[in-house]
Amino acid sequence: MNLILWTCHDTGVAIGPYGDRNVATPQLDRLAASGTVFERNFCTTPLCSPSRGAIQTGRYPHVNGLIGLVNQGWDQPAEGRCLTHLLAAAGYHTSLVGFQHIRADTATLGFDEHFAGQHYRATAGAEKVAELLAAPPREPFYIEVNCFESHRVWDADDGSVDPAALTPPPYWPDSPEVREDMAGLYRHVLLIDRAVGTVLDALERTGCASDTLFVFTVDHGIPFPRCKSTLYDSGIQTALLIRGDGVVPAGARCPAMISNVDLLPTLLDLLGLPKPGGLDGRSFARQATGAAREPHRQWIFSEKSWHDDYDPMRCVRTERWKYIRNLRPGPLLTLPLDLQPFNCPTARAMHNAYLADRPAEELYDVHEDPHELHNQAADPTLKSTVEELRGVLDDWMEQTGDPFLAHGYVPAPAKNWQVSERGRQWYPGGDA
Repeated sequence: MNLILWTCHDTGVAIGPYGDRNVATPQLDRLAASGTVFERNFCTTPLCSPSRGAIQTGRYPHVNGLIGLVNQGWDQPAEGRCLTHLLAAAGYHTSLVGFQHIRADTATLGFDEHFAGQHYRATAGAEKVAELLAAPPREPFYIEVNCFESHRVWDADDGSVDPAALTPPPYWPDSPEVREDMAGLYRHVLLIDRAVGTVLDALERTGCASDTLFVFTVDHGIPFPRCKSTLYDSGIQTALLIRGDGVVPAGARCPAMISNVDLLPTLLDLLGLPKPGGLDGRSFARQATGAAREPHRQWIFSEKSWHDDYDPMRCVRTERWKYIRNLRPGPLLTLPLDLQPFNCPTARAMHNAYLADRPAEELYDVHEDPHELHNQAADPTLKSTVEELRGVLDDWMEQTGDPFLAHGYVPAPAKNWQVSERGRQWYPGGDA
């Protein structure tokens, strides 16, 4: 069985299969109809490199070494093994289309071939995948695609998205400025949708569809305030669609709570390959194949330490509750550079609301308050819930060796690739 893993930037669940109706995404709907939609997939962190590192290693960010962005000095240990290494060892031919954002040196990932340049954009990346499928290698193949969309900066307005037809969430002002900003995001979503259609067409045209797993996922939430770089569901819930004839059911929707740290062991199970030891992730292959309907996880854990600034926080999410612990005082939202008011019209429209003081603890009833607008951590009637979730989070931090427990802070990286020529070369999209 072959594998194509497509990972988008900053798209969250802003696509039709997850109920987003701001624009039509017929090709992603087509993928959903021929595969399984994992309705509650969450990333381990709302940041690019750390989230992608969790996908590729099956280990939490503070375990695998990617606590922050690669282009800001973080890296995985040279001896660390990623999905590419595991598949290559099993005899797969491995191809990278576009960029990678989990190693300072792409060569250490060991791909047999790398198609860089313009292939980091969704359209060109999909065309390269179609070309590879037209002349596949004799051995099973792994094609990893990482596209720039939906990272800011937006492409020029081509009229494909009507701002007046968009619906902002309740935590942003509903203004023309915000709707225009949203239109930029959805122009990228349309590019992604068409690119997925190109891959689906190629799979069917070349006869590869019957023996290829096609996995579509996202690193974290959309690039807007209160989404990307936060531990609200708008920052950590991400799309995951898997298509595989005879492997996962077509037209299915899996409601189990899963973490993207679980994807690596799941893919290895679905491919019939052995799993390495020491993983934090747990396979949800039985849920994916429809062999089991029981819950997969009782708790989802997510973390943030470093983005463009030091901003440490941790969270645990259950079926009903979200508990966030802010490990340092600061503003309600610490905006990364691409979301600062000089780059982001939505941040400008919020004026200074995001600069209010943040609480030490946050508790949300995600059933009754899905946008997490009403912090109930100080509600005396919920004291036992807060105490229970505090304990669950404490145990997870201790069991996984969270560096915050050892130091009272998370140390900065020893070097900064951001200022190096090498760092600028391998990631054409710029700061993530």
